[in-house]
Amino acid sequence: MLYWKKNDNNRYGGFYAENIEGSTPLTEDKRDELIKGQENGFEIIDDGFGNPILTEPLDLINEKNIKIRKVKELKNNLNNSDYKIIKCYEAFMRQLPLPYNLEELAAQRDSWRLEINQLQLELEGL
Repeated sequence: MLYWKKNDNNRYGGFYAENIEGSTPLTEDKRDELIKGQENGFEIIDDGFGNPILTEPLDLINEKNIKIRKVKELKNNLNNSDYKIIKCYEAFMRQLPLPYNLEELAAQRDSWRLEINQLQLELEGL
């Protein structure tokens, strides 16, 4: 039988061949699941009750969160600049001077869209 125990200084742990005080016995299936998960890039951590579970590495989770926040920020930029497009359209239809530089506005919005698309592709790969 194999055992798993959390290290005293963090949430990570290790496998042991002998039952050490505070360790959790593992079935063969659970051991194989944990090892296979680790081979696929997951980390084995303590679930808070002494049991080993698989989780994505914290740096990967943080990377995802950063990219998700950036996508939201860029989408907000697009939403918050919609009124400028509408104002330009209204001015154009009424044959009035445009209130904003349409070339710059369109270029900025295109740039935001390209960045959103790139980040979404990267997120699909994580």
